[in-house]
Amino acid sequence: MTEENIKSKEIHILKLLWPIFMLAGFFSIGIGGIFILIVPLSFIFWPDEPFHAFEMGLLITSILWGLALSGIIKSRFVDNHKVNRVKILFIFTFFRGICMIMLSFAQEGKGFEAWLYFYLIAVLLSVIGRGNYNNIFSLSHDIVPSSQR
Repeated sequence: MTEENIKSKEIHILKLLWPIFMLAGFFSIGIGGIFILIVPLSFIFWPDEPFHAFEMGLLITSILWGLALSGIIKSRFVDNHKVNRVKILFIFTFFRGICMIMLSFAQEGKGFEAWLYFYLIAVLLSVIGRGNYNNIFSLSHDIVPSSQR
């Protein structure tokens, strides 16, 4: 193969993978935003109290456990070739978007009630969202030809 053919194939593959890169980036921003805003979130839930380290640590730990366990379980489901991966990706993305919208409805200053609402939706977001990573990896593996992997 000439260098021009190789470069054109690389550009073609990047064009195919670009939506997948964007989707993975948006998924990372959703969970990463919670990690970055952990102290301001505590002061939103409990505005007149000091930082609630235990509750916020429990939130982060539960999110990470949700990511890990759902990744193990959903990888079996995604690798099943009887199911269309694009449909799975769409379904998980749709429900992940709903969870992101629901997170915005956590009420300010309600204390434990607001934290519990945010906690349940954030853990649900992590459980739903991890299924997309497995699907993204699988789809990107299918897009790239075996000679270029």
